[in-house]
Formats: sequence, structure tokens, C-alpha cells
Amino acid sequence: MLLRNCFIPFTTNKLWRRIVFTNFLLTSFLLLGQEKYRDSIRLKLKSIEVTTNDSLYISTLNEYARTFIQENNDSLLFYAELLGEKSRASHNILGQAMSFLNKGTAFATVGKFKEAEIELTKALRFGKTTNNGIILLKIYNAIALNNFLLKDYTKAFTYAQEGLYLAKKENNKEMIVLFNMNIGAIFGILEDNDVALPYFKEALKFADEPSQEFTKAMVNTNMARLYEKIDSLEIASNIVDLATSTMKQLGAKSWLSYNYITNAHIALKRDSLDKAADYLEKSNRLSKELEDNELLAENYLALSRLAIANSQLSIAKEHAKTAMVYAESANSIANRITGEKLLYQIALEQNDTKAALTHLESYQKLSELQIETNVHSKLLLLEATSRFQKDKQLVVETRTQQEEEQSNTLVIVGIILFCLLLLLFFGFWNHKRKIEENKKLDHVVNEKQKIFSIIGHDLTSPLNTLQQSIELYKSKYITEEDLRNTLDRMKGGINHSSFTLKNMQYWAKSQIGELKPDPTEINLEDILLQCISHFKSQIDEKNIELEYELARHYVVFDKEHLIVVLENLISNAIKFTPTSGKISLKIKTNNSNVIFSICDKGVGISATTIKEIREAEMVNPYPGTNLEKGTGIGLKTALILIDLNKTKYTIDSKINKGTCISLLFNAI
Repeated sequence: MLLRNCFIPFTTNKLWRRIVFTNFLLTSFLLLGQEKYRDSIRLKLKSIEVTTNDSLYISTLNEYARTFIQENNDSLLFYAELLGEKSRASHNILGQAMSFLNKGTAFATVGKFKEAEIELTKALRFGKTTNNGIILLKIYNAIALNNFLLKDYTKAFTYAQEGLYLAKKENNKEMIVLFNMNIGAIFGILEDNDVALPYFKEALKFADEPSQEFTKAMVNTNMARLYEKIDSLEIASNIVDLATSTMKQLGAKSWLSYNYITNAHIALKRDSLDKAADYLEKSNRLSKELEDNELLAENYLALSRLAIANSQLSIAKEHAKTAMVYAESANSIANRITGEKLLYQIALEQNDTKAALTHLESYQKLSELQIETNVHSKLLLLEATSRFQKDKQLVVETRTQQEEEQSNTLVIVGIILFCLLLLLFFGFWNHKRKIEENKKLDHVVNEKQKIFSIIGHDLTSPLNTLQQSIELYKSKYITEEDLRNTLDRMKGGINHSSFTLKNMQYWAKSQIGELKPDPTEINLEDILLQCISHFKSQIDEKNIELEYELARHYVVFDKEHLIVVLENLISNAIKFTPTSGKISLKIKTNNSNVIFSICDKGVGISATTIKEIREAEMVNPYPGTNLEKGTGIGLKTALILIDLNKTKYTIDSKINKGTCISLLFNAI
């Protein structure tokens, strides 16, 4: 279940959009009487003598423009353009930054996220040249939101983290609270609760002003859900009651409905079924009033659990099906996974084996999709965190170096003093360098441990499915034939997981310098044919024609490394070749080289992606022609192994024409 926050994706509900933008953009004037506030700014504008170089007029015009956020988007754009014209005429950099920020906000408000990205990028470029920390914080805030809505969690996290760093530097409590809250929401959505909770706790620590009661209630709402999920029910109950009290006073119906659902979850876990029913009735009434499909999906899932607890399986089934309709309408994969799991449990209780298997397979497919997305996002977040820390360390080291250079002017006091200072400096520098190297080593070890933890957790999905199927068979819920059919369907998934795991193992070893080649003489043709046999089912499924031009040649290469390289090249060729396409495989000699090439007529690879594959640690995975999934490290791992075995390679590709990859081995 998603956490509710400023980062929650928008629905079509106008009230919901208003709540999100009010909180995220900190437009507090929307809560304090919009028309009165706008009238006061209008009077202030009229009282100022309008000159193009008047910075007071430009800042006031910006205030006036922002009063139209969520009220009148056309007016917001009009005054943002006017602000830009006045600022350009007077060469006012800050005014131009505010103009781009307002235009980006206007586009994001109506869901034009690409247009918003263009304007906000300009705002950031101008904002960085000013000394106005508040405007720069708002720009980081808006860019983080826009990337989140584009579901680019890595960029959203990076800009929110940059904003948090700046907010702490500026000692801006309001923005410290906001950035902490939204970073926590990102990790909460990725179900990384241990990482999310500290951010929410820090947000609460800084939300100590009376004007921040609503913000504090939002943080408590999310923390209550996290504590409920980890079964800290007493803490969850106390926190959600505090949040509910505030939301009632402010009339925040959407947040109030969400809190009632949290209360219902707590009551269900405590077997307080009457209390759970009461909370769900309140939530259902508010959710229908708001026409919020996400909330309605969660509400009916909870009602289904309640009916199961009351042994009302038919009612539970109807509630679960209703929840699935709302979840699909809201494009909520998390709620669809929960719905399929409930329907599977209900079918088992009703001894409907066929329905149970159907829901189990749907649950598994959705879970694998969610897991794969979360794994990749977590790995990218780890990489983004590491990159952010390295950048900040570079700033500190650069500043330290500048200070050291300035200190060298003390040489003028005399050679003896200079020598003494130099000795002291080098002793201190060497000690500091050792400390920093130890810190960096600890950081690298921790990061790799996190990566292996993710791999170990998220590649167990097919094994869980196998275990469940065996348990069903042992309990005589399914026949031997049903089990055999299920195993046949799962075979491909298990083979794919094994292949993925092997890639991840080699990639992880390369990252920590533990990958050592053991070169030996190998018959290239034999190894190639062996690898092709592993993909027979995929080749047959897509009806791909293989064209061979092979010869028996021996090359020097680590045998296990060569298998991984060839399997990845073959897998990629199959993945990006259309149905009934052709793949060409050749082994030939040229002077002192044995050349292996694999060519397809598939979708091709752009020059930008080829550069990314060669230079980046990880790349975004692209779906195959039949929507086959990937991890983004397969081809990268193959290239690492090729380089490690001192073999050259070439990649020739054209979009929609195909790709040809060649390996140049030294002939024996």
C-alpha cells in the first residue's frame, strides 16, 4: 500500500490535486483566505511605481502570480510571462528564475510534465546564479515533484536530497521538514521501511511551529502506516489518532479517509472486528465522496479481509473483485497484487482449485513486475546516494585544498618556520587521508552488502511459487497433472532467474575486484553450440531462424566467463529480434585473429545507449520485442568479462536495422 504524501501520484480528482500541490509547493496562502491575500498583493502592486528595474515590483509581481496556483492556471501563466518580460528587460536574474519556476509549476499542475521539466531546468540554471536560497529550494522542490510524477524515483530522490542539503545549510526548517518527508515517501513506496522511518522522524523533529500542524499530521499519517506494516500496533495507533484529530479540524477528507483505513488495519490485527467495520464504513463514505479510486481500492481490500475474518467468503470475494476494479482504474499495481492474493486465499478456502491457480499465477506475475521495478529503483538509489556523497566529499576536499594553498603564503616568515609547518601539514594530511580512505572503504563495503541483500530478497519469487505449488499438491488441493502443468509454466521463470542471478554474481564480483580470469584453450564452436541449446525454447517460441557459418577454432579465454559472455549476447539477440526474424552467427579467421560475430535484424541500439553500456555501472533495462524483461546489467557484465580476458570487441548498430557484435580473439 502506498504512503500518502505530497509525492503521491495524482488522480483525476480535483480536490486531491489541490491537497497535493498545497502541501508540496508550500503555498500557505491557499489555506489563509486566497482572495484577501490576492487583493492585498494587488494593492501593493498599484502602490509601487512601476519601473522595469524595480526589484521590489518584480518580487511583488511574483507573489501575485503565485496566488493563482490551482485557482486559475491561465492567469498563472500570463503573469509568469509578464514577470519574465520585466525581468529580462532589467536583466534581473532572480526574476527570470521565478518566472521559469511559475511556468513549470503551471505545466505540472495540469499534468504537462515534460513541458514542466524544460521550464524548471531553466529555473534551476538561473537560480544557481543568484544568492536567494529560498527560491532555489522551491526550484529543487518543484523539480523533485515533477520527476516523481514521471516515476523517475532516482532523479526525484537526487533533487530532494540536494534540496535537503541546501535547506540544512540555510537552516530553513519548513523546507527541511518537507524534503525529509518526501524522501521518506520515496523509500516507503519502494517498501524500504527501515530507511524511510528515520526521514519521517527527522521531519517531525523540525516541525515544531504552530503553523506546521498540518505538515506534522501528514508525517504522522505516513509513520502510522509504516508502524502498522511492521506490526508495531501500539505506536501506530497512538500516532494515527494524533493525525486524525488534526485532519478533522482542518477538514482534510482525503487524509482522514486514509487514516480510517490505517485504523481498520490495526483493528483487524487485534481481532477487533466491530471497530474495523466502523472505521471502514467512515472511510468508504469519504472515499466515495472524493471519488478517489486509490482509496476505494484500499477500502474494499480491507473490507474483504474483514469478511474473511467473519467467515463470509462470498462477501469477501465480491469486495476483493470490487477492489480490483478500482485498483485497475487507479493503475495501482500494489493494490492489484493484494487483491489477487486475497482472491487466491478465498478460492483455496472454497476448494476452487482452478480459480486458486489462476489467481496465484496473476499474483506471481504482478509481484515479479513490482519486484523487478523496485530492485532496479533501489539499486539506482544506492548509486545516486553514493554519487551524491562523492560530490559533497569533492566539494569539501576542494575547499580544503584551497585553504591549504592559502596557508602556503606563510612561507614568507622564514625557511625554518616553513619547514616546520610543512612537516606538520604533511603529518596531518597523511593521517586525514588514511581516515578518509577507511571511511570510503567502509562505505563501499556497506553499499555492496545492500546490493547483495536486495538480490537475495528479490530473486526468491519463483522458488516461493514452486514451494506453494508443492504444498497445494501435498494438501491434495491440486492433482499431479495440475502440478506438472504448473511446473512446466514455471520452468522458464526459474531458468530466467538462474540466468539473472549468474549475471548479478559476476557483476557484483567485478564491482569489488574479486573477478579473476583462468584462461585456457577452448573450442569456440563447441561452447557456442552448447550455449545456443540453453535458449531452444525461446528460439522456438519466437520462431527465429538461426543462420550458421562456423568453423572449429581454439581460443584462449576463461571457460566460465566465455559461457556467460555468449549466453548474454545470444539472449540479447533473441530478446530484440522480432517474431520470425533471423539471427546470424559466424566464426572465421582474419590474419592472427579468430572472429566471432552475432548479428540480428532487430530494433537496434542508439549511440547514446551504446555509450551508456560502455561507461555506466548500470543501465536502464529495455523490454524486448515480445516485452521480455531484463535487469540492465547483462550486456554490461559480458563487456566486463571480455575486457578482463584481454579480448577486443566491436558493436555496430542502427535503429530499426539491427545490431552486430563481434569478438576478436587471438588465434592459437
